[in-house]
Amino acid sequence: MKKFVILLAAALFVLTAGAAFAAVESMNLTVSASVSGNCRVTGVTNITFLTAYDTLDPANNDSGSGNFTYRCTKGTTYWLYITGSRQMSQGAELLNFDLYTDAGRGTVWPAVNPGGPGTISASNNELTVDVFGRIPALQNVAAGPYSGTVAVTVEF
Repeated sequence: MKKFVILLAAALFVLTAGAAFAAVESMNLTVSASVSGNCRVTGVTNITFLTAYDTLDPANNDSGSGNFTYRCTKGTTYWLYITGSRQMSQGAELLNFDLYTDAGRGTVWPAVNPGGPGTISASNNELTVDVFGRIPALQNVAAGPYSGTVAVTVEF
């Protein structure tokens, strides 16, 4: 039994001595990526005028509003505008309208890139922007349903 204990002790000594003399070598592995600046329009809520347009009413019809949602990569400079004809049609009949950035209808949405310094995205979070419509009063058009299409644009 004594021989067994001595052999076991010797074996443990050899095993642990080998571990004490083990070497480690390492080298860094570089990881890289490129993040592109992007923007996307992610949704729209169409504008429907809630009050029927009365061609004989001297007041503008301001009952239309909607919105759009977009997101841009953090740090990306972008511009928002709404392109397309500001007319709805029914056959050959054309009903003019305009789109505004505020409920008081004081600032018209630009139809082209407004230039200037642009807006810098503070985060990748989705943002929702309201759009307010107005049909100017006293247009000479026929009765019936009118519709048109414009495009929400985010340029970056």
